[in-house]
Amino acid sequence: MRERRMGRPALGRRFFGVPWLWAVAHSAVAFSVYYSLGVVADNALALTPVVFAVAGLIYVVTTMTYVEGGAMYGERGGSNTLARYAFNELVSFVAGWAILIDYVIVIALAAITVPHYLGPISSEFTDGSGEAIVAVAVVLVVAAINIIGYTGSRRQGLLVAMTAADLLLQVLLVVVGAIVVWDPSALTDSLDAFGAPSIENLATALVISMVAVAGIEASSDLAPDLAWRRVAPPIVAGDSVAFQWVRQGTNTGDWGDGTKATGKAFEVRGSTILRLHDYKILYQGDYYDPAAMKRPVAK
Repeated sequence: MRERRMGRPALGRRFFGVPWLWAVAHSAVAFSVYYSLGVVADNALALTPVVFAVAGLIYVVTTMTYVEGGAMYGERGGSNTLARYAFNELVSFVAGWAILIDYVIVIALAAITVPHYLGPISSEFTDGSGEAIVAVAVVLVVAAINIIGYTGSRRQGLLVAMTAADLLLQVLLVVVGAIVVWDPSALTDSLDAFGAPSIENLATALVISMVAVAGIEASSDLAPDLAWRRVAPPIVAGDSVAFQWVRQGTNTGDWGDGTKATGKAFEVRGSTILRLHDYKILYQGDYYDPAAMKRPVAK
């Protein structure tokens, strides 16, 4: 019979629940905004808040699509997975390459802007060989982080802490800006109904702002690679229902008892018995071998 608790749950899930899930996704998205903010502001001028508001609206709608698609199909992957189900393999391939190009642009933005963020420390970081060295270092660090798998569900506490720090920083920026440089007239001084910003500049700003929130695609890979399906028709007897099922997935996280992740696929078979009354479940019993999740599937 199933074990109700297999080790202690992860820190984030134990104390944060849904906010933890949001923190994980936020960590994959929010920090790209800092890279793009200067470029967007340079093109959109005083309409920068409007551009980010439009990007945010599109982001919310996209997130809702990802949530629905992920819950419906139960597979890792974002737009390419959804495109495969909605259309075909060709469209899925194109969507995957488009997202890959978005990632390249985000990395390029980081490589270009990080040296200038280091400018107050030393002017050597913003010009010449110093800028090139920092840019190359940024690309190498990003590659190493993704190869090692330092982010994601394996570092939940770190992601929650980074998200909290980011939210605090944003609040401080708003408060300090309102106190030190508050000037309502600045919102209209750079606007010209027939000139600035131009339609071309606004389009550029909107594209860059959307690239910055492409992290939702990365956060979609944080979902567990776990599939559940019934393998036989249910058996109904009076107010009881019984059926067999199989659960398949990949063991990517360490277990609560200290067992290390295998990184390999597993398969668990079991059965469930339900007792119903007035269309409500009064009892549910799941019978399976929990140790099967620690045993790789033989090939």
